[in-house]
Amino acid sequence: YVHRMASFDAIIRSFKSDSSDRDREHERWQAEGLSLVDAIRRASLSMVPGKKRLIRQSHQCRLPGAVLTEATGAVLSLVDEIAKARDFDELHSLVRAACASVQGTGPLYCYDVAHRIGLHLGIHPEVIYLHTGTREGAKALGINVTGREHIAVRELPKPLQVLSAGQAEDVLCIYKSWFGSALKEMHIASRC
Repeated sequence: YVHRMASFDAIIRSFKSDSSDRDREHERWQAEGLSLVDAIRRASLSMVPGKKRLIRQSHQCRLPGAVLTEATGAVLSLVDEIAKARDFDELHSLVRAACASVQGTGPLYCYDVAHRIGLHLGIHPEVIYLHTGTREGAKALGINVTGREHIAVRELPKPLQVLSAGQAEDVLCIYKSWFGSALKEMHIASRC
């Protein structure tokens, strides 16, 4: 367990050093003096700053432009409700409702769009929303995710509980394979 704890600590250090500058830049860029309509448009089209120009956020790079355009219109149709969102869960629910009929959008797209709009509004997730990557990461850690849309940070192993829900979402996605292989190694070692 001590080795595992050290590994979790290494993951947290690595994650924070790799993501901190990029995350601050994205947060600043999404929040900078935009109207809510422009922030929604930017978030729904999945555009983020690259080194020299805007690029499509990697999670949505395979979605056709027509899907992003349709989803953008759908999310923009709820701009008044989005402006009144009191917390991330309400914002996320609005984005999910807007995109429900847009073929090609799914849980990851809805989370990412809500997250980017939330940066503009100063609203952050308080729980870890489950989509394919986070679900796999949580399952690899032995967390029961059956039929669940989100999990609490307190359900993660103690060393990971220092992360915010948004950071934990990223860590579960990025390190899902490591979690799975590390748990298998621990299980095999415990039988020796």
